[in-house]
Amino acid sequence: MSLGPRNCHKDLHIVINDTVIDQKPEIMLLGVTLDDQLSFSSHVSNVCRKASCQTGVLLRLRNLIPISAKLHIVKFAILPHLTYCQAVWRFCRSSDARKLERIQERALRAVYCDNKSTYEELLQRAKLPTLLTRRLQAAIAIIMYKVKNGLAPPYIAELFVVTNSQCHLRNSDFTIPKFRPVAHGKHSLTYSGPVI
Repeated sequence: MSLGPRNCHKDLHIVINDTVIDQKPEIMLLGVTLDDQLSFSSHVSNVCRKASCQTGVLLRLRNLIPISAKLHIVKFAILPHLTYCQAVWRFCRSSDARKLERIQERALRAVYCDNKSTYEELLQRAKLPTLLTRRLQAAIAIIMYKVKNGLAPPYIAELFVVTNSQCHLRNSDFTIPKFRPVAHGKHSLTYSGPVI
């Protein structure tokens, strides 16, 4: 008789030096709530609650402070909650990812006092990417760090051309490939990695 993935942890007894380790359904570690299924739903709920409270304050003050100040509040008080340790929980459920995006949308609507524009238009006005795009950029940045420092597997490292330059410029680490149809290759890892 096989146990399903949800039931296999119930019969687990861990004893270290005659001390029984208690099982818990979730634990907070460095500000990230880890649950026994690694779904990160409770973490996303906690993040949404904190960010939603701050967004509510911003909504109440939306007519009292200028747009630039409100945008700074979003970038420096709300977005850090929505993106903290995103490399750990970036593979959360799509329903949880939508909750996070809705809070960012609500905050941007409060910034611009705009209930008619689409979410994409609000992001363009604020010059911000979606939270999903941020998570993907962070994952690509981690890969590029590993490639640059020789920590990536060879099959990934050989995708990129590392430049050996004496100058330490921002874009001098990797060669950005050129593509004939411009739109075709710009969504590939070999292009977006060096750009990021």
